[in-house]
Amino acid sequence: MPKKILFSLMLTALIGVLAACNKDNEEDSNDVYFVKYEYQRSGGRITTQITYKDTDSERSFTMSGMSWQGTYGPFQRGDTVFMIVRSDATGYVDWSNFTSNGTISISKNDEPFSVKIAGSGTLEYVIK
Repeated sequence: MPKKILFSLMLTALIGVLAACNKDNEEDSNDVYFVKYEYQRSGGRITTQITYKDTDSERSFTMSGMSWQGTYGPFQRGDTVFMIVRSDATGYVDWSNFTSNGTISISKNDEPFSVKIAGSGTLEYVIK
């Protein structure tokens, strides 16, 4: 008799653990992610082309300003987001004073944005 009770308890515990794991997976699939792209530069008369991933397409534009920011979504876990920054000089530029930096930040389920990658050139991040 004690073996049957022990077996029943172990089976009940196993079913509980499996049910909890399934619930975690369901919650993950309902997560909503938003992406914030930021770009800042300094120095000279420079035209910058920015290409980035929107929810369902790739977008690109050219700017001459010193900064840009855009927030897009929703995205899902596993989506790859990216930002490509190319700068061209128009006239003389003191490249020693030139800086160009981009940032990709992610927000999950209305949480604050968290920087995932920063730098210059091509930035790419897979939402985890």
